[in-house]
Amino acid sequence: MAKDISLIDDGYKLNYRAAVILTYKGKVLLHKANVDFWNMPGGRVKFGEDSKSAIIREMQEELGIELKCPKLIAYCENFFNFANVDYHEILTVYKQELSDDERILNMQDFKALDNPKTCYHWFDKKDVKNEYCLPNIIYKLVDQDGDKIIHSITVNNQEV
Repeated sequence: MAKDISLIDDGYKLNYRAAVILTYKGKVLLHKANVDFWNMPGGRVKFGEDSKSAIIREMQEELGIELKCPKLIAYCENFFNFANVDYHEILTVYKQELSDDERILNMQDFKALDNPKTCYHWFDKKDVKNEYCLPNIIYKLVDQDGDKIIHSITVNNQEV
C-alpha cells in the first residue's frame, strides 16, 4: 500500500490531509486523540490517492461506515507548530449528511475501530462554538451548506 503524504524538509513537516464534517439531524461528529482539542474525522492522503477517495477510505477504517457522496466544501492551508514541529498542512474538507441506517448515530463517546486512543463525540451544531476545536475553520464549516468552496489560510490558528 502507498505511504501517507507526509514529508519533512528544511524544518517543516508537510501533511496532506482529508477530513469530513459528518452531520445528522442537527448534530456533528468530532473526534480527538491524546490532545485537548476537537477535530474533524479524517486522515492523511496517500501517494497516488485523491482526497475524496482518502476520506471514504478513512471513514471505512475508523468508523466502519461507507460515505456515499461526500461533497468538497473547503480547501485549507494551515501553518502551525504542534509538539515542537512546524507544520505545513494542506487540508481538503468534505461534508456528508448521514442516512438513518448508520450504526454510529446512536453512539456517544465511542472509539475509532482502528485506534482506541481516538474518541468520537456527537455535538449539537449550535454547541460546537463552545468547544475548543482546531483548526478554527471548523466553526465556519459546521454550518457551511457547500454551495461555495471555502479557501482558508491560517497561520498559528489565525486566519489570514
